[in-house]
Amino acid sequence: MNLSLNRIVSDKALDRLLVDERAIRIWNYGYENLWNGTHHLPYHILRSVRRRKRGIGIKLNCRVVARSPKGAIFGIRETDMAVKAIAQLIQTNIFNTAQTITDTGNTNRSVAANSAATLPRILGGTGTTAAAFTDYKMQTWTDDANHRVAATINPLSGSSFTITGVITNNSGSDIAYAEVGVDVTVGGWLFLLGHDVGTAYIVSTGGTLTVSYAAAFS
Repeated sequence: MNLSLNRIVSDKALDRLLVDERAIRIWNYGYENLWNGTHHLPYHILRSVRRRKRGIGIKLNCRVVARSPKGAIFGIRETDMAVKAIAQLIQTNIFNTAQTITDTGNTNRSVAANSAATLPRILGGTGTTAAAFTDYKMQTWTDDANHRVAATINPLSGSSFTITGVITNNSGSDIAYAEVGVDVTVGGWLFLLGHDVGTAYIVSTGGTLTVSYAAAFS
């Protein structure tokens, strides 16, 4: 059998093999061959590559659309910053493991396993500091109808579902929305699940900010 390997396969070369899984063929004698015929790679090498393909990825992607009072879109941006509390609440409510989680008031709360989450909300604020995984609250935010709205949780579609809300500015003055977020109530405490900061969109009275978080699984 042909076991020629003309050069050492580096991590980068292995990563390139991930581009198209169809480029790999299994041979009966326990080795795998690249479709392009350049190399015959030992099975244990390619098996390690395939292990890299497996697993579940979870992302919380955020899309923000700003509209004028007449409904004209003047700003769209997309980001993806889930924060620590959502990971801990997954541990608490799916994997039956109690957690100590920092609430939006910067107080550590002991959250029992299988604690129900309620009242999801979409939030809009004016803070401009870059978001981080350790964020536990909005930066510059007022708890009123101009800065929050009840979220709608939409059914799973394909490998994702969305959490959406439309905030309307009825304050009587412009609001420069730069940050958005989503929070829930657990045990009477508020926890921030996603926090995204980007271009500030100045929304005048009567204008809207549509926020959509997509929980994507792959």
